[in-house]
Amino acid sequence: MTPGDKDFQAQDSPMEEAVEKVETAELPQEKILEIVTREKEEMEKVIEELKSENEALRTAAASARADFHNFKNRVDREKERYIRLAGERIVLLLLPVLDNLDRALSQSEKTEEQDIRTGVAMVRRQFLSVLESVGVSEIPTEGEVFSPACHEAVGIEDVEDPEKDGIVILELQKGYRMADKVIRASRVKVGKYRGNKEANQDA
Repeated sequence: MTPGDKDFQAQDSPMEEAVEKVETAELPQEKILEIVTREKEEMEKVIEELKSENEALRTAAASARADFHNFKNRVDREKERYIRLAGERIVLLLLPVLDNLDRALSQSEKTEEQDIRTGVAMVRRQFLSVLESVGVSEIPTEGEVFSPACHEAVGIEDVEDPEKDGIVILELQKGYRMADKVIRASRVKVGKYRGNKEANQDA
């Protein structure tokens, strides 16, 4: 008998062992019945234990699913709360800007135009500082190489200098990014060098 045969025999079930005993030994019928009955009872006991383990595993899996569902709901609620708090913080930062605009509008009509422009410029600087405090910055435009990632070309303008080909020459509307994300592209005109027209005509 090889070692492999021993390993195989070690895996035989109790019922198979009982049958082997009956086949290889001459036992009274009552003894045979006793052995088979005992082995049957042991197998039924094993089956019941497996059923209990299976039920416990199903219960544990259901509990894990419920825990995950509750955790996901809690994370979603916390996310909504943080978004709401962030929105409230931005509003609180912007309210002083609104206060200053109200003060400017309430000034006497006799206020000089230059004073009004100065006041509006101050409010604008204050507003930009609030935007910068929450990570918002202006996108550079004029003199920059046109980039479709942050610029929106709304017009092309001929240029005589070939070095200005593909360069933003005019900003029509400012663009902004927050951190590394563009939240509004700049609307610009882009230079286009078409070569020396007179030379082309002579040719």
